[in-house]
Amino acid sequence: MKKRVAAFALVPALILVGAIVLLNKIGAGSSEKARPPAVTLWAGEDVVNAQGNHLTIGNVIVTSDRLTIQYRATGTAFDAEGLSPAGQPPTQLSVTVDGKALTPLEGNVGGDPQNPFVTGDFSWRWSGGTPRHIHLVVTRILGDPNANWVADFDLQAPASK
Repeated sequence: MKKRVAAFALVPALILVGAIVLLNKIGAGSSEKARPPAVTLWAGEDVVNAQGNHLTIGNVIVTSDRLTIQYRATGTAFDAEGLSPAGQPPTQLSVTVDGKALTPLEGNVGGDPQNPFVTGDFSWRWSGGTPRHIHLVVTRILGDPNANWVADFDLQAPASK
């Protein structure tokens, strides 16, 4: 009798789990199809600041709602974190694209304190289209006020093959 009651309770539970799994798969498939394709524009810009440190712009990745810049910076001190003005993030970048200031979304910085460079990426809200001119201002990276650059560069979409 106990086995019959346990089996009777198990069947609805298995049906419920199956329905949840099926709904998750259907939902995941539709959201993946709705995601806009990313276009990677290569900037390849290398900018030197007054301290002789380099900021190399790697990829500029554009989707319909986001613009992301990947970079590599030399001469940034890992131990400078915490020196930022009160209420300000330790890494601060701002960008103007085709004359329009963009709203920052997120960013991250990484690297090894043993290496003389850090890598990172920063994303801003984007309203769509292909950017032609970017004005990038790096105020600081990891709280280091000497990690600052100003860069202007023009982008062109890669040639289609």
